[in-house]
Amino acid sequence: MTTQHTEAAVRLVLTVDLTGPYDNHRQVAQALREQTRRSIDCDTVIVRLGADAVRHNLDLGRSIAAEFFQTARRIEVHAPAGNVLGPIIHDEVARYVRLYTADHARQAAEQPAGRPPG
Repeated sequence: MTTQHTEAAVRLVLTVDLTGPYDNHRQVAQALREQTRRSIDCDTVIVRLGADAVRHNLDLGRSIAAEFFQTARRIEVHAPAGNVLGPIIHDEVARYVRLYTADHARQAAEQPAGRPPG
């Protein structure tokens, strides 16, 4: 019996590490901006949240969604086990991705044909 080999799927997975010590939500937002300043299209982005990032989560779900809704096919949010805010941030990311994607599609549909946006 001969086994036919198929080509392996190769995917770019980016990781954003928000596990550092943070004293407030501004530091978390700054760390997110620093790590995504030159973000590129990828298959998956993994956002690792530490306890401090989860504790200071003001607008974190929205910020993650805004950063990656156009550049990643999948967004994974990894949060510390046993923390009730991790799932809330995850749900927030999912909700904002839906909103931003729908808004982007609506804006693209409203653009006159042959005219670049901007």
